[in-house]
Amino acid sequence: MTKSSQTRIESLEKGEKLFFCTDLENAQDKNAHILRTNDPVGIVGYCPKYFVKDFKKLFDLSKESFSIKVKQVNKSAPEQLRLLCEITCNWHKDFSPFSEDKFALINIDERRAND
Repeated sequence: MTKSSQTRIESLEKGEKLFFCTDLENAQDKNAHILRTNDPVGIVGYCPKYFVKDFKKLFDLSKESFSIKVKQVNKSAPEQLRLLCEITCNWHKDFSPFSEDKFALINIDERRAND
């Protein structure tokens, strides 16, 4: 994060609204989404890769009620863990979190048999 982003993160207030935005020009990650502030407009972080597809689906299904707010700023935490956010929205009946294969439970007995 840039120095100005780091400074802005430190000044965030609990309950401050953040915006979930597609990072259209991110050549490294086509699914990247940023979190930005409103006034002044500034990027304060990226949505973690392992959550972004679920958050995007939830956002698309529940745009009217989808809201991200600052829960806490952990000034002594590593940079990537400094900002704790809270998402609230109406839970859409067609949304099931962590349904991708990468989140499937690992059967320990099956893994041992294959080793």
